[in-house]
Amino acid sequence: MKNIFSINSISKKMFISSALVVSVPIAAIVITIALFLNYNAKKDVLSSSERIQEQIINLIDVFFGAIEYNIDSLSREALSFTDYREINSFTKMKTEIKTVDVNYAVQERNFFNSMIYLKHAYPYYDGIMYGDSDGRCVMGNDDIKLTPGYDPRTRPWYSVPASANGKYKVPRAFYSVFTNDFVVIPGKSYKRDNGSEFVISIALKIDVLSSIIKKIRIGENGYVVLFEEDGTILSHPTKDLLSKKAAELKSEMLNEKIVSGRGYLELKGLSGEDEMCTIRTSPITGWRVAMFLNSGEVYSSSRSLISIILAMGAVFIALALTAGYIFSKRLTRPIVDVISVLKLTAQGDFTKKIRAKYEGYNDEIGELSAEYNAFTEQMRNTIQDLAIAFSQLAGSTKEISNAILGFNSNIQDEAASIEEISASIEEINAGVESVADGAKNQNLTIYDLTAKIVELAGHINTMNSLIEKTVSITDELVKDARTGEMSLNSMRESNLKIIESSEDMANILGIIKEISEQINLLSLNASIEAARAGDAGRGFAVVADEISQLADQTAQSVKDIDVLIKENDNEIKSGQSGVESSIDIISKMIEQVNLISSMAGEMKKVMNQQNESKNTVENNSRTVQNLSSEIENAIAENKIGIGEISKTINNITTMSQQNSAGVEEMASSSEELASMADKFYERMKSFKVS
Repeated sequence: MKNIFSINSISKKMFISSALVVSVPIAAIVITIALFLNYNAKKDVLSSSERIQEQIINLIDVFFGAIEYNIDSLSREALSFTDYREINSFTKMKTEIKTVDVNYAVQERNFFNSMIYLKHAYPYYDGIMYGDSDGRCVMGNDDIKLTPGYDPRTRPWYSVPASANGKYKVPRAFYSVFTNDFVVIPGKSYKRDNGSEFVISIALKIDVLSSIIKKIRIGENGYVVLFEEDGTILSHPTKDLLSKKAAELKSEMLNEKIVSGRGYLELKGLSGEDEMCTIRTSPITGWRVAMFLNSGEVYSSSRSLISIILAMGAVFIALALTAGYIFSKRLTRPIVDVISVLKLTAQGDFTKKIRAKYEGYNDEIGELSAEYNAFTEQMRNTIQDLAIAFSQLAGSTKEISNAILGFNSNIQDEAASIEEISASIEEINAGVESVADGAKNQNLTIYDLTAKIVELAGHINTMNSLIEKTVSITDELVKDARTGEMSLNSMRESNLKIIESSEDMANILGIIKEISEQINLLSLNASIEAARAGDAGRGFAVVADEISQLADQTAQSVKDIDVLIKENDNEIKSGQSGVESSIDIISKMIEQVNLISSMAGEMKKVMNQQNESKNTVENNSRTVQNLSSEIENAIAENKIGIGEISKTINNITTMSQQNSAGVEEMASSSEELASMADKFYERMKSFKVS
């Protein structure tokens, strides 16, 4: 069953082409208009939102500009003080005090009243502060108390403007738990002629700005949010979001745009609906004014118009498809009739013609009909002529085939004789090749044997050289060992003499020790005699005492020397035993080296005999190698001659086989030609030409 959706006819192709030609431009136009309307709707809404943002920014700038004007007015009054040092300082105050209870000077009192008047004139002012670089201050608030040791220089409302070098400064807002709203304290610093500096700041609640901003709406769901530079929410229709960060609104892109201070983005709102957001920054406060618009409301104005355009486009496409269908059917009907005639012609019927009315068409259909009818007429004549020619060709090819078969039989007999000669030559060639391979292998074996003999001769020469070096080294080693033995014997005799000298020194020390004891005894007797002599023998007693001390020191030195001599004697005896052991070891080494030297001499004699045998074997192997090479060359020449004969026989055989194959191919071709002629003749009979 044919697939009705397959594009297998010209009518379907024409219908689809016409449908595409009409529907694609219409669809493109509709889509372009829809996108254009959405773009314009978005552009208009964003443009109006930017104008509203500009108005809000201007409102903020005017609001804080008015505060700067009030601060400048108060500064002119502060600069007019005749002596600003009359202003109170509370840095050393021990107890708290209300601002209304402070003992003000006249000018200070007037300045305080001006502050209070200004605060009451602007209900959103939370307080007005004055402070100078000496720590004096005036607090323009009638319902607060000053704490003990109050120093304005430590407060942000003073330090922030003081660091701005005379520029109007609006610091970051902060959330006050007392007012449940954000408070900001803009201020400005001034300098007097003597170089002293003072700051005037006004604290205000931004609820008045928030109330104005909350009332601003674009559409039903659009709203404005006020952000601090760091993303803190200062104003939002949802009060629970105050003091939160932009990052908590679950949009990283929004947080980045808030920090950058300007931009546009599309995001999911807190309600889950799509929103558009534009962000701009106030140049005075640095606050970010963000306008949030509901995307559905932005595009709602263009959706109805887009629906109408889509409906009109669908109608136009339907009409175009109907017209294309009718046109394709009318255009392809003659083609269908032509196809029916062509089907009969494909079955061998050349008697049918395309209807004459189509030949009258002044287009491609008419030209096709005329040309096809002329073609069928020529084909009828050609088929009749071919039928006669193929009938004659079939008889001629059969006669040629019989002659070729007789010639092929003679060639095959000749080829069989040549093949027998070729087989005999191949057997002779195989025998010669076997002998040649054996001679070649024998020659290679002799070459390898000669190489091994030469290599062995090199090893024998190397071994002989090493043995000669070993004998020389052994002789030197024997000489060195004997010299060492003589040195150790001399050392042993010296050690024996040192031991005898040590014993003599010990005897001498014993004599010195006895002398020291006798001197000590004599000094004792002298001391006794000096004591008996009284004052006359006092000097002699001193001398006797010194002699006694000298005798004691001599005895102690003799003991120390005796200890050292004994230690030296022990060390010499220990060294003497080591020398004796070394002499025994060297004597044994000399005996072993002598034995090695005698064995090396015997090995040298054996190696000389091997060297003579090596020379004899080497000469004989070279003689055998030369004879083997001559045999190999002779066999190779015989092999070449037999190979040439074999090649000639093979060429003759190949030519015979090629002739036989050519004759067989000719016979086969003639048979095929005869068969083809019969088939073509039978096929010509199937065509209907009359």
